[in-house]
Amino acid sequence: MMKTSSMVSSKARSLQSQLYYALVFQIIIPTVLLNVPLAVFFVLTLLNRGPGEYSAYLSLLITLYPVIDPLPNFFIISPYRKAAFAKSQSMQSQLFYALVFQTLIPALLLHFPVSVMFGFVLASHGLGIYSCIISITISFYPAIDPLPNFFIISPYRKAAFRCFKRNWQSSEVNQVPPNSKNVVAPANVPAI
Repeated sequence: MMKTSSMVSSKARSLQSQLYYALVFQIIIPTVLLNVPLAVFFVLTLLNRGPGEYSAYLSLLITLYPVIDPLPNFFIISPYRKAAFAKSQSMQSQLFYALVFQTLIPALLLHFPVSVMFGFVLASHGLGIYSCIISITISFYPAIDPLPNFFIISPYRKAAFRCFKRNWQSSEVNQVPPNSKNVVAPANVPAI
């Protein structure tokens, strides 16, 4: 037994201990968040007391289980954590820039123009013909708001371009060349 344990590398030993601790936590989490609350529900029902004031807390524990259950793998197993961070770092920066643009768009198209309009109304001045600009910016908002996602986030951009490419190719396939002999003459008009 000693020979085989000495043949295992320190990386493998470290990974095995990480997996062990992750499994221990994955035994503790469902026990605390699922089995204990369900046992309390069951016991209180058998005693004809019902969960009563405890039902909200017990339901909260049961609801938290699916959220908390995968976390030990993420926080304890280092190769999993490193792979998740490396892959998601590019995506996080794309999501950040999309979020910045999606914050600026409503600020520029909704909040600022409406604030200017309210400011003029509170000052007892009308905007006159310029009030239509506010209507235009508000109507542009729903059309412009999703565009940063399509242009900044690469999976969305690739999917959108694939969709446009597929539609463009299918429209080319359906076109009949002008010198085609498959043209059918109308029934009422004599063919020339």
